[in-house]
Amino acid sequence: MYERRKTRITWEGMSFLAILAFIVLGSILRQINLLVLLSGLMIAPFFFNWRICRKMLQSVVFRRRLPQWAHAGDDVQVEWEMENNRHSIPSWEVRVTDSINGNFAGEEVSRTAQVIIHQVGPGGRGRARYRCRFPHRGIAWFGPSVASSAFPVGLVRTRMRVTETARLVVAPATGTLSPRWHRLTSSSHEASDSADGRRRGSSSDEFFSLRAWQHGDNPRMVHWRSSAKRGELLVRQGVDPVSARFNILVDLAAHDDATAGERLLGMAATIISGSSGWQRHGARACMAVCGCDATPWPLVIGPAGTLTLLECLATVRPASNTGVLEMIARCRGKTSDRVIVLSNRAREQANADEAVPVTQVRAATHVQWIDVATDNSWFAPATPPDEFGSTIARPTASSS
Repeated sequence: MYERRKTRITWEGMSFLAILAFIVLGSILRQINLLVLLSGLMIAPFFFNWRICRKMLQSVVFRRRLPQWAHAGDDVQVEWEMENNRHSIPSWEVRVTDSINGNFAGEEVSRTAQVIIHQVGPGGRGRARYRCRFPHRGIAWFGPSVASSAFPVGLVRTRMRVTETARLVVAPATGTLSPRWHRLTSSSHEASDSADGRRRGSSSDEFFSLRAWQHGDNPRMVHWRSSAKRGELLVRQGVDPVSARFNILVDLAAHDDATAGERLLGMAATIISGSSGWQRHGARACMAVCGCDATPWPLVIGPAGTLTLLECLATVRPASNTGVLEMIARCRGKTSDRVIVLSNRAREQANADEAVPVTQVRAATHVQWIDVATDNSWFAPATPPDEFGSTIARPTASSS
């Protein structure tokens, strides 16, 4: 994680040594005692700086903290923490230079950011933060980094390489889903509920499972006998969350308009970010991304599959044959499933592009097909910044 410390003379130190050599040479040639005294006074702070600077990075531990994922255009806060394990000497003015690399929209990006931890006492911890922003989707790598200190005079600088790296998934930029989309998902919930009730022949008195009481629940749904046994209020849940679900297929096809593909991925990222609303209604949605480097099977939109889906949206590439019709046939195995296809091409174009059996083409006619390339009424994207940026001037810092 850490490489050996290296101490180098700074440019200021080189200038200082050049002046010192001139004074020493003059004192020897002219035999002036005052110059000899002056050279001795100048040598002392140089070696003092050398010894103190070597101690600044001794017995210290660095940690980087950042979120697992972010969206394009959002500010990402990266925190550096330094722990001083020495018992007597504090650390002063430690500078951490962090390297940021990644591939965004087919462009290799390499930047650096710096933070300064001003003071960390013996046995204490110090923190400093900086913010960065990514304009496009992709994967960002942080590290390796370099920690250095030139305290107190700045004549020499000690450096230590921190080889620890971190990975950040930059998902597509989110936007705003239209009321038309909310009405569609609400109708999907109601259709799944009614189909599930007809299949089981359930009445209003039957229930699937019990869950804890939540604010806003109907008091009539409280199961008093089980609540008395458990010592807490339990509510009857009348819908099977596994059967009351629908599948969302993201079809990223090769298209002349690259903006339509990014708008499609932004809509999918917005749906994933707002998945908590479906969980409150007792429904479960699944999503699959069809394209190059796509998910092989629909994943549940929730805490377990969010990172995997966002990573797929961040790295997926357009493909002429995405396999969306084959995925539709696999998802239509259960009658309670509702399939919604988000695509940047028309349904007729998908049938023409993919060489699939006629049965799969017929199955595609029973799904809700949304072409975001020609219909902008489903989603309003947010405009990300045009260039990569990092805020490194006067980052927030704290120590303890």
